[in-house]
Amino acid sequence: TTGAGVSEARIPDGDANFSDAAEPTRGAANRVDVALDVVINEIMYHPIDDDVEKEYIELYNRGTAAVDISGWRFSDGINFTIPASTSIAGDAYLVIARNPQYIVDTYGLPGVKVIGPTTPEALEGFGILSDEGERVTLSDARGNIASTVPYYDGGEWPQWADGGGCSMVLIVARSS
Repeated sequence: TTGAGVSEARIPDGDANFSDAAEPTRGAANRVDVALDVVINEIMYHPIDDDVEKEYIELYNRGTAAVDISGWRFSDGINFTIPASTSIAGDAYLVIARNPQYIVDTYGLPGVKVIGPTTPEALEGFGILSDEGERVTLSDARGNIASTVPYYDGGEWPQWADGGGCSMVLIVARSS
């Protein structure tokens, strides 16, 4: 949905999907004013026992400064809007899970490092990650894509992440 002073673009450049760009770039390369330091770093999409409560997505701020991600949202994969007053410090992580307390208890993470739905309605709308592959997309508060990861069953994708007990991890977060 393009508004005044915003155009649609394929982000990253050449992607199959269109999203709102920060400013019109007719006839020029796509330009987006979005914080690119926050990336989708890890996805647990198919736990070994198929328990969806164990699914999570980990964000990583590969920059040195904190990034305010209030109002950012996942629009593909899961449906979740980051709450107000949420930021990720430089070189720090934040986990998004449908059952934050379970993730905190299981992995011994501090509660402030894991967020997720806080009401029954939000949990119902949160969704689950596909065990067969899909695209997970994180967009900033303006709707610009900050990070997107497609994953699939088979091929070059890690077999152990598909129900084998492992998550799928970005190998070099600083290079994506």
